[in-house]
Amino acid sequence: MPGSINIPRGLIEFKIWKHVGFPGKVDYDKAIYIYCGTGGRCTLATKSLQDLGFKNVTAAVVKLKDWVKAGHPFVK
Repeated sequence: MPGSINIPRGLIEFKIWKHVGFPGKVDYDKAIYIYCGTGGRCTLATKSLQDLGFKNVTAAVVKLKDWVKAGHPFVK
């Protein structure tokens, strides 16, 4: 997706901060959409961010190949 950033599932708790305002005021209400190739990792990452206090996190549970096949944007 255009404008997306790639953060590995196992590092999201460490690497999300610079994308949400840290070291200044962290925007816990920022809209964050999480996706992965199959839907499993994005569900876990969404839960991790919610556990950290983020309130507007959505898991886009869709297979990447189906997303691309439907003609939606994808950037590598």
